[in-house]
Amino acid sequence: MFKLDWPVDPIPYRAYNYLAKYFIESRDYSAVSGAHLRDIEKKLVEINREHSAHISIEQATSIYHLVVRNKIIRRYHIMNAKIARIAAEYGRGTSILDLSKQYDFPPMNLLRGVLLSRGDGLDKAKLYNVFVFRTEPAELLSGRDLAQFRLAVDNDADNIIEQDRAAEIAAKNENLAVKYFRDLGIRLRTQDELAEEQKNEFGRAVITPDILFIDIVHINGNRVHWIDFKNYIGTDVTFAYSGALKQSDKYFAKWGIGAMLYRWG
Repeated sequence: MFKLDWPVDPIPYRAYNYLAKYFIESRDYSAVSGAHLRDIEKKLVEINREHSAHISIEQATSIYHLVVRNKIIRRYHIMNAKIARIAAEYGRGTSILDLSKQYDFPPMNLLRGVLLSRGDGLDKAKLYNVFVFRTEPAELLSGRDLAQFRLAVDNDADNIIEQDRAAEIAAKNENLAVKYFRDLGIRLRTQDELAEEQKNEFGRAVITPDILFIDIVHINGNRVHWIDFKNYIGTDVTFAYSGALKQSDKYFAKWGIGAMLYRWG
């Protein structure tokens, strides 16, 4: 039996709400670097001082990505309702970045919607492949449209390239979590090992937490049968929370109590 103490130091909820509200009201969809990073660091000093918090820039960046993606999901139908008007303004020469800030939609989604709405014969499937970087943009776009595409990519932190990079980092950190428990001498099965076992038994992976303990493990006094690693901060942001809840419900039904391990607390 292994008994582990895991320090827990949550962000004060009022400080989190203040920061999340700041991100939601912002019309900046760019990656957290340069001037954007400096703006966030400045706001963070103010919030930490006012709420006696110590939110790190890494935690703030994770909150930013979560609340902005949730905002994009919730406002997608609004963008579609306004796309004809926005396309007309784009056609009159307004840049996609100015339109993004004016209407508060991410530049990549907005440009794709504009191009699809014009009705000038662009193949939808080919255009989709351009926006997920499966096709070289210059094969389909040219002139101003191509220049605006590159501008949108440079100012959109939620584009598919950034998502792929985030997935690579998440996989590496998940492996570090596995290594941590194995270095303690705890026997476990990993997600890949469970997937292989289930493929042999059922023909496909059915239910695969990142870690399933073979040994008896208690963390902070609670028996934990499984752990699923999340490479972000734990929040009540709708899309992330509901997804984690569905996963944990499945794992609980199969193995009992487990835990979600959030990289940034």
